[in-house]
Amino acid sequence: MAKRDKNWSNHLIRFASSVRGKAFNWGETDCLSVSLAAVNSMYPSPKVELPLYESLGSAREFYEGGGQGAVLEALQAAPVAFKEATCGDLVVGVNDDEGLPSVGILLRGVLLSSNRRKGVTLRSISIDEIEEYEIYRPIV
Repeated sequence: MAKRDKNWSNHLIRFASSVRGKAFNWGETDCLSVSLAAVNSMYPSPKVELPLYESLGSAREFYEGGGQGAVLEALQAAPVAFKEATCGDLVVGVNDDEGLPSVGILLRGVLLSSNRRKGVTLRSISIDEIEEYEIYRPIV
């Protein structure tokens, strides 16, 4: 198990600031690519890299083929109760637009996520809203 960099929360916030407002692009700024890059910003090594996707069609194939489980396994992500959710945790839900899972990462009271309409965003998220998602803590 890798340890988070001692300044991991600063790295995560800097990363979030660097991608916020970028347009959605499959394989670069889709929700999983952004979330995986955010997790990688918290750990000095090893970096987790998985074959992702370049289109809605390949995203569907990825998820239908068990891609989400492969990502969580590669990150050694453990489920966390929503009341224990904290900065650096992955938030997994369903994206209503495409019916695909949506992945984001928690920062201090906000969620870093991406979707096709808005691109990469940071938005406030309430405890009530978090309760509707699955939460995982990556330990790479």
